[in-house]
Amino acid sequence: MQRARQSDRLRARLRSLDLLVRANAVALFVGVGHEPQMRGVFEDLAPRRRWLPKVVGPHALAWCEVTDWAALQPGRFSIPEPAGEGAPTLPQEIDVVLVPGLAFDAGGGRLGWGRGYYDRALAQAPGARRVGVCLEWGLVEAVPTEAHDLAMHAVVTPHAVYS
Repeated sequence: MQRARQSDRLRARLRSLDLLVRANAVALFVGVGHEPQMRGVFEDLAPRRRWLPKVVGPHALAWCEVTDWAALQPGRFSIPEPAGEGAPTLPQEIDVVLVPGLAFDAGGGRLGWGRGYYDRALAQAPGARRVGVCLEWGLVEAVPTEAHDLAMHAVVTPHAVYS
């Protein structure tokens, strides 16, 4: 219940985020566990082009354009994924990437799950704006970062936008 309420608040905040209002193509994710529920955000982004990741190897994501959330199928780690092969890198037309994480800080630091999927994907799309998305419990004072970590251009929670 708490996750659903916070996800609804986050969705409302994202609807008014200027980066997303102006975007033509957005990559996002399927939230699982403590992450926000993203189906409503996906629907709000229509008619923009929307891309979702799928795990295609031990350290690789592919990106598929998706028009129907209901067409997602359980993939690796039981996370719903698009069907099809997808692109091996984030397509250049993507303006904004909504990024999941274990934790974020207000300065744009991100702590991922430790497998490096998003670190590698984001490094291949230097022109895309990176927006960390989390529920309130995902915002911490500071996350440890390493030289290869890319900072988020903004972090959005149900109650605030940090940029």
